[in-house]
Amino acid sequence: MIEEIATVVSQDARYVWLTIERSAGCGACQQQSTCMPHAATQVLSKKALPIATALPLNTGDQVLIAIEERALVMASLIVYILPLLALFIGAGIASGIVDTRSEDADLWIAGSAVVSFVASLKLINMAQQQLILKWMRPVIIRKLLPPQV
Repeated sequence: MIEEIATVVSQDARYVWLTIERSAGCGACQQQSTCMPHAATQVLSKKALPIATALPLNTGDQVLIAIEERALVMASLIVYILPLLALFIGAGIASGIVDTRSEDADLWIAGSAVVSFVASLKLINMAQQQLILKWMRPVIIRKLLPPQV
């Protein structure tokens, strides 16, 4: 499990809404490309994240949340592989439809590939919040105690 500290920003009857802030060390480390906690923070720090919990939490409380490493790896594969597949599928469909002897065939094939690539990126962006909530399922491990002054 990959663990991160999150802050409660709001709550309603069913969910608490959390934000994750990068730790001071993230971004300065040389291991960013292979660091799983850094990758989790990159994914989860984009928007407030709703998580269902039975814990009594208030706005401003800090909690420890966790995500399974396997789910994060699978989400990364989707984000990287799906656009690449869309690029090749778009080019393949266009090459099947367009007369390859045509003077503009390469332009149509390349244009179709780019359009399908961009469409897949847009689809991933629209589905991002649902993928995080339904598939990655972050869970609140515990409420953190406030720092002693």
